[in-house]
Amino acid sequence: IVSGPAAVTYGDNAFLATINVITYSGAQNSEDSFNGFISGGENERRIVDFHSSINRNDWHINLAFRQDQGFIDDRYHNEYEYTKSKYYSDPLLWGAFVNNDKYAGKYQSPHSNSSIDFRIAYKSAEMSLQYFELDTGYGNKYAGDKAQNLGQWIRPDAAFHIRHDMNLSDQLKSTTRFRYRQSDVDNDSFFLEGFPFNNEAQDIPGGRLIDLSYWRSKNRSKALYQDFQWSADNWQSAFGLRYEEKKLQKAYDITRGDYVPPSSLTDLNNYAIPSPPTSSTIANNSTKTDEHSLYGMVTRKLANAGWGEQQLNFGMRYENHSEFGVQSVYKAGYVLQQGNVSYKLMWGQAFQEPSQRLLYGGYIGFGSAEDLQPEESSTVEASWNYFTGNTRLSFIFVEVDTEQSVSGFAGGASNNPGKRKVRSFDLIAQKTMNHQGVNYKPWLNYSHIFNIKAIDRATTIDQSYSQGSSYGPNGNVAEDKIKFGVNMEFSDSLSTNISSRYISKRYTSALNPIDEVPSYFVTDVNFRWTNILKGLDCNIKVNNFFDELYYHPGVNSGNAGDTPGEFNGDGDWVGSQGFYSSILPQAGREIFLNLNYSF
Repeated sequence: IVSGPAAVTYGDNAFLATINVITYSGAQNSEDSFNGFISGGENERRIVDFHSSINRNDWHINLAFRQDQGFIDDRYHNEYEYTKSKYYSDPLLWGAFVNNDKYAGKYQSPHSNSSIDFRIAYKSAEMSLQYFELDTGYGNKYAGDKAQNLGQWIRPDAAFHIRHDMNLSDQLKSTTRFRYRQSDVDNDSFFLEGFPFNNEAQDIPGGRLIDLSYWRSKNRSKALYQDFQWSADNWQSAFGLRYEEKKLQKAYDITRGDYVPPSSLTDLNNYAIPSPPTSSTIANNSTKTDEHSLYGMVTRKLANAGWGEQQLNFGMRYENHSEFGVQSVYKAGYVLQQGNVSYKLMWGQAFQEPSQRLLYGGYIGFGSAEDLQPEESSTVEASWNYFTGNTRLSFIFVEVDTEQSVSGFAGGASNNPGKRKVRSFDLIAQKTMNHQGVNYKPWLNYSHIFNIKAIDRATTIDQSYSQGSSYGPNGNVAEDKIKFGVNMEFSDSLSTNISSRYISKRYTSALNPIDEVPSYFVTDVNFRWTNILKGLDCNIKVNNFFDELYYHPGVNSGNAGDTPGEFNGDGDWVGSQGFYSSILPQAGREIFLNLNYSF
């Protein structure tokens, strides 16, 4: 994990950090292999995951599959007002929908996620097919009188790619990649919502309407990458180019049922359930974009002149986007290593294009704006690091300045004024030791944000801007985070990992009526037995071991509040102040049994 946009070859939007995940390929094996994993636990959580590799001389075939399903933990949802069960099951709020367990009637947010990855490789060429599908409910995101969390939001994503590696010389290597991708919202995705409607001319009973809608979005992209790696003596370089063409849908395709007062819907057979959308009814509802990229990074190792080993880095990335024009970013770094101690100073820039949802995909709960511009950031990192064979100690200081940060709200989105500054300090400590035959590896990560401040409440968008555009983060960020734990190996087959985290209180965004979320302390425990039988491992994992009640801040504006809803003297519903829950209750204690078999 590298703070800030330190490596331009990873992309243009490594806004606050780069996380480089190095995967393990079955093509690296010379023998056939199989690894299978199953897990079961509370909330009907079930996971099946396996990977199989077949290797014949220069041919390699790999197949991976994963299915993950279950329900959101419901132990503490009644602790926040607008995720209480009573709002989801009340026929006065939802009419006859509460009698149909597909759409409404209970607090229950299911998920059923699946993925498959097939790859075939011959020598230095590879072809792959990937399919991912996220099928989830809405969790605690929306207030229970505004939306049912039982609804489905289905996101299939399919990709095809081919890759070829080539050694052009002893110093120069080439990688060519082509990728085609489809990323959609499936038309079986539905949303059941309710909202106030106090129109005196129409005299709506209860001052409230509900409706059921189905949603769809289709997006396509093609990309070609050409990357090179070059090395010679004390020089190293990575450089390349990218061309990507996208066809993106603007607004969602939506089919809606009638808007009806809940009191008038006593039989769901009388409601015209809409058919899922099969075509777009909006003119010019897609956009095509072209992106051209050039990028490169050069590393120079300096001769040891009594100072220790030194390294200079310089990188740049040039982007030409058909919608947003030209963007250029740069990075530079210096590393000095003296024995077990190293010093690092890094500076880098990044930009991030606004998503299609922010540009075009607005709906009643969230706005959009077609004039949004990319967000921009600049990061400085300075660190001191000490490493030995069994010890690590690091002190890291980071400052991130952002410009044109996007703020979204009901009815729109804006870059103005969009200034943010984050200053942080991180301490990382690890130690490996042995005591009476037990191997211990304690670790500690501590993070502190210097410029956290309380944020005044706002009742208008303009007030929210003025609160969020000062020199600090605009809410929902903890001043202190402490994560620590220990891994204990009692024998070759028995080990335990205990990890804890303390998150300090968080001031919420300006439009959230609940001004702060309390601190919390949570511990997870994992017991592992390996080689119970040949190739069979077992572990029992307990999340939130002490069953702590804790919350996260609500997403977006978090504007629902916590004043209980009721029907007033005129018989009209007066409930949550907005669509988004102000705080999000988190899962209580969850216990899982996991089995892993490999050969």
